[in-house]
Amino acid sequence: MKDWRALLYERWDTEKSKHLSTFISSSPKVFEEVFQAFYYEDGHIAHRSGFILGQTFKKNSSLLFPKIEALLLQMHEPPHEWYRWHVLWYLSHAKYPIEHDGLVANFALEELGKSYAKPAVKNACMRLMEFICKRNPELIPEYNLYLVNIIENERETLVRKARQQIKSLKKWQVN
Repeated sequence: MKDWRALLYERWDTEKSKHLSTFISSSPKVFEEVFQAFYYEDGHIAHRSGFILGQTFKKNSSLLFPKIEALLLQMHEPPHEWYRWHVLWYLSHAKYPIEHDGLVANFALEELGKSYAKPAVKNACMRLMEFICKRNPELIPEYNLYLVNIIENERETLVRKARQQIKSLKKWQVN
């Protein structure tokens, strides 16, 4: 296979993306190089490596677990503009250990509260918060406040998702 960095600059389709993420997850050395590019670099290489890491983590979330603490440490001062979105997306697609729920919930709620956050970011944060609230039902009342704000101020697709979340979380809520 070509150098993974060169592959990041090529056009991807679904098959190429699957092939590249399989290659990355099968080689610990390459996985670590891609992770370091996302974690430390900026620009196109960081964005593309972050995207392909998402595909890799979605396929094999066990690769994500040892990296969660390092990823969360960078959330306060992210190395590039896509960093927070990528990390929240990674976590929203993985059943990660419960000890990270508090910090992850803080970051997800922070993104949900931003009026300028992209709909895809808010969607990932809502998926993440649903997962967190199922494990920590005491967070549901606070999360519901964010959902009400989304219903009042966001586009229809997010409003529908927020309404669905409110309904589904009722069964998890502690009275």
